[in-house]
Amino acid sequence: MSRAPTRAWARAAGLRVVAAAALVCACGDLQRARRPDPAPRAQAAAKDDPAANLDLTGPQARAAMDQGYAAIQREDWAAAEQAFRRAHALEPDAAAPLLDLGIALTELGRTDEALEALARALRLAPAHTRAVNPMWRRVDIARANALLQAGDRAAARALLEPLTQAHPELGDAWYALGRVFLAYGRPGMAAGAFWSALDADPEDDDALRGLVAALANAPDSPEFAEAARRAEARLADDPDVLTAFGSALESRGRVGEARDLYERALARAPGHPSASLNLARIIHEADGLKAARPYYEAFVRGALPWQKGTVDEVREILESTP
Repeated sequence: MSRAPTRAWARAAGLRVVAAAALVCACGDLQRARRPDPAPRAQAAAKDDPAANLDLTGPQARAAMDQGYAAIQREDWAAAEQAFRRAHALEPDAAAPLLDLGIALTELGRTDEALEALARALRLAPAHTRAVNPMWRRVDIARANALLQAGDRAAARALLEPLTQAHPELGDAWYALGRVFLAYGRPGMAAGAFWSALDADPEDDDALRGLVAALANAPDSPEFAEAARRAEARLADDPDVLTAFGSALESRGRVGEARDLYERALARAPGHPSASLNLARIIHEADGLKAARPYYEAFVRGALPWQKGTVDEVREILESTP
């Protein structure tokens, strides 16, 4: 399935968050934080499923949904939220507006509201409908993304693993599961999930970014070589890929070249959290905390909720010297 309509969603509202998941405890431990984590992306919305909008009966609700999708293309999540709320008000017994409202709220960082909207969507679905309508699988993927955004990786994993086993063709589910495994600090399992996402859709650039990130700490492996070959062909100047390649170079001791790549990533995406964190660590070691401080602060601003431990560690470093 093409994800062209939704690929821009994950780039909106500051969600190009690529942060190291392996940070442990002190400045020296930051050396283990090289592997970036791929940015979250918006999962496929109701519009992407042929059967999804069958529960919408009126033209006004459909028009409101279309306005929501247009707002998403503009990366205007606040407008999308309002459009999906209008559609829900017009047809309160339809699940599709609630699904897309949940996705929009997740992108806005309002995960409690998102999970409530998605729970209401599920309550509208008879059990037999869930078995045959692919929209309900999208609801579960949306719930998992909201849970991970909220920091509940265990609940997200509990939703995604049975879904990928029952429906291995769902690339979005595999991608989300890969992000969950990275949140657990299990890059090998994450790489397997991202490979499965690419099996489902070989043109899935987000899954390719995730794969390169997951394998960056094993730069001599044949798997990384294959992922790098694909990424160089399709995503050579992508900030996520530049950051992952920088991580790979660091693991080989080529710190100067890695620094150049992190700086290129930041030139392409100012404030990119993972590039900021890795560059901060290099500068900190070479030139001291004062020079590194702006990059540490950029990471703190962009980190995801489930990276609170990493943020706390960086804040300790920032507070260690006035």
